[in-house]
Amino acid sequence: MISNENLDLFITGDFCIQDRARAMLAEGKRDQLLDMSAFRDVDYKITNLEGPFIDKGTTTVKTGPSLQNPESTAQDLKYYGFNLLCLANNHIMDYDDAGLDSTLRIANQAGIPVVGAGQNKQEAARPFIIEKNGLKLAIVNMAENEFIGATENTPGFHGYDPVNVFYELAGLKKQADKVLVIFHGGHEHYIYPSPDMQKRYRYMIDA
Repeated sequence: MISNENLDLFITGDFCIQDRARAMLAEGKRDQLLDMSAFRDVDYKITNLEGPFIDKGTTTVKTGPSLQNPESTAQDLKYYGFNLLCLANNHIMDYDDAGLDSTLRIANQAGIPVVGAGQNKQEAARPFIIEKNGLKLAIVNMAENEFIGATENTPGFHGYDPVNVFYELAGLKKQADKVLVIFHGGHEHYIYPSPDMQKRYRYMIDA
């Protein structure tokens, strides 16, 4: 939770509907699965969509599991009040370009903005801008750069680049009063940031 006199933000970690949670939503048990009543008045509720909105399709050839969220999940997220989805993560391209296309289309239909992925590198890096009570906030979403990051000509997520990120954040500081970086990365099943991660994130703060 980030709160000041200008703006209230509620930010979660990964959101991916699997197993028991999927069964509960299919049965209409939204409130039993997730109680958002305490955050009813928050300006922006932000979550990381870990896997595309797609009901069926062909998975990308990769290591690790391929994740997806039923297309109906967009309406569940809207019910909970989420009004910004972060797409920069290692599962958003698990169903290749079709999965990303489906996600962008369904999120748009549900009226939920997204950040962190797009049809090319420029679109994926585009920040989400919030202006309220005289504050202009730029939210940028990026992830550790794997083989599914967007390029100049191909879709994907916004991948972290240790050189370009300095210029990117410096440019955003000229456009907005504050810049918020939502970063997806880390080591599986290990809760502490490595020395390299600490150095990386402090570098971005300095930028």
